[in-house]
This record gives sequence, C-alpha cells and structure tokens, in this order.
Amino acid sequence: MAGLKVIAATVAAAIAIGAGGITGGASAGTPRCGAGALALSVKHDGGAAGTQLYTIRLRNKSRHPCKLGGYPGVSLLGANHRQLGASAKRVAGRLHKFTLRPGQTAAARFTAPSVECGNGRRPRESSFVRVIPPNTRSSLIAKLHATACRLTIQPLHKAH
Repeated sequence: MAGLKVIAATVAAAIAIGAGGITGGASAGTPRCGAGALALSVKHDGGAAGTQLYTIRLRNKSRHPCKLGGYPGVSLLGANHRQLGASAKRVAGRLHKFTLRPGQTAAARFTAPSVECGNGRRPRESSFVRVIPPNTRSSLIAKLHATACRLTIQPLHKAH
C-alpha cells in the first residue's frame, strides 16, 4: 500500500509540472512584460563620431509586476509605417533579467548614423521607431526622426 501512495504522489507531481503548476526562480508566476503592459518613450542623447545616440525606455504601465530582459527588436519606419532598412543589430552586452514593478522602467541604448550610410546613396529618414519587447510579438511605436541604416541596440537593463 505504501508503494501505491509513492506512485500516486509521483504521478500527481508529474501532472503538476506538466501543467505548469511548479515553476522555479524568484519571479515564479510573474508574467512577461508584453507590449500592452508597457509604455514606450525614446530620448535623444546627442551624437558623437557620426552616430546619434538614443535611449529606448519601456515603463511598466500596468498595475502588476512583469518580467523583462534581453534585447528588444528595433526598426525604423517611414511615414507610411513601413520598415526602412534592416532591424537594429544586437551589440554584445551583459544580459539582465529582472522584474519591473508598476511604474518602473527598463532602458536600452540605440544608435543610428547621423550623416550617411556608407553605401553612396542618400540615407532615408524615419518618421517612427518600432520596438518589440523581448520574447513577444506585439510592438510599440513612437515618433522618431533618424537615419535608417546601420542601427544597433544594446540589451535592456533596469533604469534607475
């Protein structure tokens, strides 16, 4: 009879794990920060050596904590909301995973050339930036005038 109880307990644990009932880590049960929980803002931080520097900020506008970390997807859009050129290339950096409480913000450095693209053609100027939070499919859009080529993005970090 004792062996039957052990088997029953093992089966119950396997079902709970398979159903997502047991999770690990400090943020167990905390959902990812999807686009609907975030507000996007972009700040121009100036330029240097032919490159314009921007900070992308994602603020948790929901009433609940959510998980975030990694690289956001970033691309520039024309006035018609169509993508101009390639998406931003990831710059090697330390990846952080963290929980954003309501009102807290994550940030990432984004760069775009300030003059030309190096291909002999006149660069295209964007009207908007599209940001896709890590591990999601939905996007956020903000106004941004930047040169649409050779874009780079650094990993998100918790802003102070």
